[in-house]
Amino acid sequence: MMSEIKDRAWIRWLIKKPINILNYSIIHYFQKLYYLLYFILTLNTFVMLQKLNPVRIFVSRAGNSNNLRLRDNRNNPNLTDADPADIDTEVEPGNLIIWELDPDSLSKPPKPGFEPIGSLVLIEQTFQQPGSNKYRGSIPVLTAQPVKQQNGTITAEVITPSPGKGKFANYKIVYTLPDGSQHVNDPKIVLNS
Repeated sequence: MMSEIKDRAWIRWLIKKPINILNYSIIHYFQKLYYLLYFILTLNTFVMLQKLNPVRIFVSRAGNSNNLRLRDNRNNPNLTDADPADIDTEVEPGNLIIWELDPDSLSKPPKPGFEPIGSLVLIEQTFQQPGSNKYRGSIPVLTAQPVKQQNGTITAEVITPSPGKGKFANYKIVYTLPDGSQHVNDPKIVLNS
């Protein structure tokens, strides 16, 4: 009887040992899977939040001039084309960018210094052409060319992952004034991280 109990204990031990090893492997596997899923969901949440909180670029003109005035919803200062080096908007990878007419210029009367433009016609990324120094260093930072929406806004998405802090893309913005004349300007989108 005693030897039977010892034999059963030995058999139980043999059976439990592989199960313990198997349990450890399964637990280890699920831990790795958990961390991987956590990382993916965190990254996706970050990217999704960037899209839920888009960068809105408000477009108007500076006073009665033809100079473009850009400002955004992230409290970047007012930017005008008086100093082209300063006409840039900082963005993060994965941001959705929306260009729209500046509401301050559409109010009646417009806020001082914010005169309306007629419409946004076209926005497209621009790059250095062979034999030219214009747009030197401009790289693609948008996933595709900006698209005009039915409501008159123009949207684009910033690439992810970032090619590096300070990398930028020039873009051409074509707009009309209330008198119907068409004008072009070329600000920058600059990656902040």
